[in-house]
Amino acid sequence: MEAIARKKVEEGYDCSICLEKFKEEEEGSEMPCKHVFHSDCVEKWLRINRSCPVCRFVMPDEEGESSGGGNGNLGILGSGNQEIVQSVVRVSSLANLIALAMTASGLRSEQ
Repeated sequence: MEAIARKKVEEGYDCSICLEKFKEEEEGSEMPCKHVFHSDCVEKWLRINRSCPVCRFVMPDEEGESSGGGNGNLGILGSGNQEIVQSVVRVSSLANLIALAMTASGLRSEQ
């Protein structure tokens, strides 16, 4: 994918997909949202999901790529609505976090 850049990763950081630490001077793949993963891990992930596993940033379709079908592919909304899709995903994630925090603090009973 063109939107993913290669980047040297500092030792001690871990890949959020496989949970293994990066080795010294190992190169990772940085998504447009700035999260970094092992290249193999993120390539496999993006074949199934079209979003970042950490923040759910929706990856743009590549030139010439079909925008229909596939888990996590929001092509049905059209490529011109990418910003709207990103906003909806962020709000949805925030709402889920608020509900989880309220449940954990006892402010809301689980249904």
